[in-house]
Amino acid sequence: MRNLILVAALVLFAVAPLPAAAQQKPIQALPATVDGIPTAKIVAIGLGAVFGAVVADAVIVGDGVALLGGTLGGVLAAWWYEGASGGASRAALRQPVGTPVPVSAEQLALSR
Repeated sequence: MRNLILVAALVLFAVAPLPAAAQQKPIQALPATVDGIPTAKIVAIGLGAVFGAVVADAVIVGDGVALLGGTLGGVLAAWWYEGASGGASRAALRQPVGTPVPVSAEQLALSR
């Protein structure tokens, strides 16, 4: 009986397919803007709205309190993102830096 179990385990091991991995799809980056609004601002407003709705619903019980808290949280997040202090706005700080342009071999030869 012991040998039968051992043989069955070996047969199952031999028949089992070897693990294979498919090539990973390259992850596409989010666009920098959606209809002219930076994606980071959209995320900040969304998180503010969710946080405002949860806090308002936890503090005050009512029918429209979560909606009001979500609206207020989204407005406060947009205000925070724009930087109400008058300094450099967070939107300006998050602008992507220009990428360097690769130099061709012809340009290198001409520069010598």
